[in-house]
Amino acid sequence: MITRGRRETHYGPEPPFHEIGGTCQRDTKEVSHCMVKVVLSEKDSLEWALKKLRRKMIRAGLFREMKRRRYYEKPSDTRRRKTKAAERRRRRRRTARR
Repeated sequence: MITRGRRETHYGPEPPFHEIGGTCQRDTKEVSHCMVKVVLSEKDSLEWALKKLRRKMIRAGLFREMKRRRYYEKPSDTRRRKTKAAERRRRRRRTARR
């Protein structure tokens, strides 16, 4: 089990979350931390478990997040990246409608 973000405190565990479309969400608002879990039985191999864990991490967006957080990003760069991504999404939607 891999946990990111806040850890369990003495107040108890974090509120439950559910996966929708590959991202972890809580009350339809995206959160920056997510828990990925792989349940194994005794006859499962380690290679299978690692492959399954990697796939789940990719779907949850953890690899992309780790790559993005490798270096500090200035707030102005964050805004610029988000506006460019929003523009790409808008352009894709416009071309899909035609």
